[in-house]
Amino acid sequence: MTGSSRWWYDVRVSLEAFGVKNLRCLTDTGLVPIRPITVLVGKNSSGKSTFLRAFPLLRQSVQTNRNSPILWYSDDHPVDFGSLREAASAWLDEPSVTFDFGLRLPEDRLLFNEEIECQFGVTIVGDEIPYVNDYLIQAKGHRIECSFDPKGRMQRFSINGRRVALDAPLSLGGRPRLLPSLWAQGTSGVIYSSAPETSTTGNPGLSSDSDEVLLPPVRRAVKELFDGDLGALAILSEVMLLQSEAEMLKDVAQTARNARLRKNASANINEWEIVFRGVARLVPYLIQAADFTVSRFMSRVAYLAPLRVSAQRAYRVTNLAVDEVDPDGKNLAMFLRSLTGDEAQSFASFTHEAMGFETKVRTTGMHAEILVRQGESERFLNLIDVGFGYSEVLPLAAVLWTSCLRPLLQGREPAPLVAVEQPELHLHPAHQAKLARMLVAAVTKGKGSRILVETHSESLINGLGKLVYEGEIRAEDIQIVLFDQDAETERTTVRLAGYREDGALRDWPYGFLSPVAERRAHRTAAE
Repeated sequence: MTGSSRWWYDVRVSLEAFGVKNLRCLTDTGLVPIRPITVLVGKNSSGKSTFLRAFPLLRQSVQTNRNSPILWYSDDHPVDFGSLREAASAWLDEPSVTFDFGLRLPEDRLLFNEEIECQFGVTIVGDEIPYVNDYLIQAKGHRIECSFDPKGRMQRFSINGRRVALDAPLSLGGRPRLLPSLWAQGTSGVIYSSAPETSTTGNPGLSSDSDEVLLPPVRRAVKELFDGDLGALAILSEVMLLQSEAEMLKDVAQTARNARLRKNASANINEWEIVFRGVARLVPYLIQAADFTVSRFMSRVAYLAPLRVSAQRAYRVTNLAVDEVDPDGKNLAMFLRSLTGDEAQSFASFTHEAMGFETKVRTTGMHAEILVRQGESERFLNLIDVGFGYSEVLPLAAVLWTSCLRPLLQGREPAPLVAVEQPELHLHPAHQAKLARMLVAAVTKGKGSRILVETHSESLINGLGKLVYEGEIRAEDIQIVLFDQDAETERTTVRLAGYREDGALRDWPYGFLSPVAERRAHRTAAE
């Protein structure tokens, strides 16, 4: 989860890595870095699509009011995992799925004095109504573990391996999008709510009634240090920020030196207890910050499914507002028809530079046609007359443009991630190589967007290597994720690979592609 000074690692992009455990054949992917371009490669049924579809799954979850953390299936949404039992790995006695997030959380006056990297894992269990079973949080060197019963009551709370004793019960509660925080009640009061339609960029407004349980122990821990110095007490018990253990101990010592010490105070002040209790008190706020960050990211993920609708000679005109392309591309004609003049020109330039064609929509009465002009030709032809490949690549181009480039024309943030399955369907290998240029153009011009693509295309992989060699994109800005399933156990292992600066593949297991394809990829730089 290393950062970068390049602009596409903007502070608005806050999910740095992602992983799943026990989701279908994926036993444990580990945290997979999400780069400007992340390519998923492997044989059929090896888990590539499962990993990719976890993103639209989380999107449809945080966009919908529901009675459990994940919306595994809905008629109104594109991703269908069935249920938790159907989604969980078949070898488990009890269904359980874990989502792991590598986050960069922004500075916040209640939590951090700087951006921090945080790893957050949430495990969901249960048959009829799945629920959050446990959290594993790692931040600033602290390891925080929480577990809950089916009613949301906290069963275990530990920090760095030490159990946190509580004065009163804590349970899951609030109105989270995905990750319920802690509150001072005996049973769960969780109401899973949808993310707002318009994403906000400000402070999420952290607050927690768990302070009535977690703040008094902090005050007791610092009581021996002070004699009525409420200012110093407030610094430690109410405004202590999450830092490393060493940094927090240093702050405690500094505050003690600056305070008027109690004359008969013990010489053995337990600074470790102060830090321990201070971290425990901040956990509910940390969960809220993670919930805000994850749900805000996932709510704006764009997705293109592998099965796109067939092109038609004409489309019935509707007057519905069209802001984005459907995952199967069925509203493509109305989307293109809705573009302003400047937007239509921008989209035409994008497709012409990357793929060598332009489109426009011609409306006659209550019907509209999608027209395509190839290369430098002056003639526009109906989409259905220019070959099946164009009808497949056009929805992809539209999703990339509207997610990465259109928002810049409107003064809005680009989508943080575009998830695409099999963009090469029905395309000639020469056009598959051009896809690489379109993907690179989208992320380099999109200023913040990233692309997650699942592919079987050797030409696309070779094309990306060629663009690395030509300096169009840096090698470290492309992550290749290899999914390798064991034939006997049907469990998949995940390995990471990528490109060298000369465009050749690195950390690539021999035989993963066909030998011919691998020889081509390794000599890309020389070509």
